[in-house]
Amino acid sequence: MSFVPNQRTSLYVCDIPLDLPYPEDALSSLFNSVASVVSLRVCRDIGTQKSLGYAYVNFSSAADAEKALNVLNYTDIIPGLQIRIMFSMRDPMVRKSALNNVCITNLSPSITAKELHKLFSEFGSILSCKVALDRDRNSKGYGFVQYETAEGAKSALQMHGKRIGDSEVNVSPFMRKLERDAQREKTFTNVYTNNIVNTATDEDIKKVFERFGRVTSLFISGESKHTTKFALANFENHADAVRAIEELNNAECEISDPTVPLMVCRALKKSERARTKPKIPAIYQSQGRNLYVKHLGDDIRQEELENLFSPFGQIESCALMRDTNGIFRGFAFVCFTEKESALAAIRELNGKMLPNGKRPLYVSQAEQKDMRLRLLQQRHSALKHQRPMPPPMGMYGPQQWPQHYPMGNSMYMNANMGMPPFMHGPGAMRRAMLPMPAPGNYLPRQTQPQMPLPTAPTGAGVRTAGAGIDLNQLSMMSAEERKNFLGETLYSRIVEQVPQQAAKITGMLLEMGTTEILDVLANGNALRAKVNEAVAVLRQHSG
Repeated sequence: MSFVPNQRTSLYVCDIPLDLPYPEDALSSLFNSVASVVSLRVCRDIGTQKSLGYAYVNFSSAADAEKALNVLNYTDIIPGLQIRIMFSMRDPMVRKSALNNVCITNLSPSITAKELHKLFSEFGSILSCKVALDRDRNSKGYGFVQYETAEGAKSALQMHGKRIGDSEVNVSPFMRKLERDAQREKTFTNVYTNNIVNTATDEDIKKVFERFGRVTSLFISGESKHTTKFALANFENHADAVRAIEELNNAECEISDPTVPLMVCRALKKSERARTKPKIPAIYQSQGRNLYVKHLGDDIRQEELENLFSPFGQIESCALMRDTNGIFRGFAFVCFTEKESALAAIRELNGKMLPNGKRPLYVSQAEQKDMRLRLLQQRHSALKHQRPMPPPMGMYGPQQWPQHYPMGNSMYMNANMGMPPFMHGPGAMRRAMLPMPAPGNYLPRQTQPQMPLPTAPTGAGVRTAGAGIDLNQLSMMSAEERKNFLGETLYSRIVEQVPQQAAKITGMLLEMGTTEILDVLANGNALRAKVNEAVAVLRQHSG
């Protein structure tokens, strides 16, 4: 199978130093010295606007792009730091494919990507070549070469065992991490054992392991302040290692501590242990105690925020959120040591007007994005088979949705804002809108945020999000379909206000969470505010 880039006029540039000042200017000067550049885009983090270390450069002809690739690939962007260039491949299946890709290990630390490319280019046309580097940009001792054709990758395998630099390299077909882990499970010989009693001698431990087969090496930890120690035993055969684990794990024997059985498993690398170790984010550990606070004044200080919340209990942490320039973003987090204190603060402070405040305080429990989505799905499931009760005529109740951070000054232009993603492709959703209620028939969302969500009188079994959107239908969509559907709905509303900038602003608003998009669609004033905010951001970026 061959991979031929379909964008022969577009180049992908990577390994751009993250701390390079004005990378657009540096790249523009470099590439224009070879051929005329049509457009250039350095990809940046949507929140911090810092460079992500890669860019796209477009030329008017394939000849210009190929010339730039041949001349500038592995050029020093600053002394000692090279950039890598390849043709842009928009198809993620091609970029992430393991086909036509070979892995080279046991590389000499002195070998660079440029030298590796030169050595392996004799076997076929190379799409990309990389030597893995650590944070200090030193070689990790391995690299990858991806060819356009399977024949090139197959021919490159003959380099296995050849000397490159100071060492003989190993060349093999590339395997994904999951495949490597699965293969390692079938071939491992190294066994880790813990909870060995401190009084057990090296000879005692060795005898226990040798019951299962020949042990080629044995490492035993020294005496420690603990009552137990651990050992690493490497067997000659994989089957012996498996049998040792099956029979010794959770067993009691002459080398085990009397109070706890042995723990025996496959020896894992540090990186593998880090992946398998359960991760509990701090926000989960503080669930129920951490509060999200917004509608704070721009001049509020942390001491004032602490004084506001301290009457309700002991505060563990308090943070006013600021952007990279130190400007307050309008919201904060307050974490109590007790859940009861957090609940009391919500009851007393939510909806309260502060002196010189422009809007009532909004106080709720802080929730991570995945938790908000899970809560939304749970509500959908719980209400799926219930017949909704209509509210009083002409009135819709306050909407209880998992809360999202306001966009505020963190709204930046996305790299893909040229055209909203919902406007193309065969999978684009057709709008299925129910009649919208009259503007102004909504209670403010912040007045009673903990009340359940009533629904409009739309007939048995049909639930709407206040913007005429069928929640049942929305919950059954895939993530891509949901994004397309909400994008179309947003675009149809935004184009009425700002026709020329509707596409870009739609892309910006789609960066919000699903539930916040629904809230904005349900409130004309909120939508207008978001659109005005986006227009201001676009003006700022356009100079």
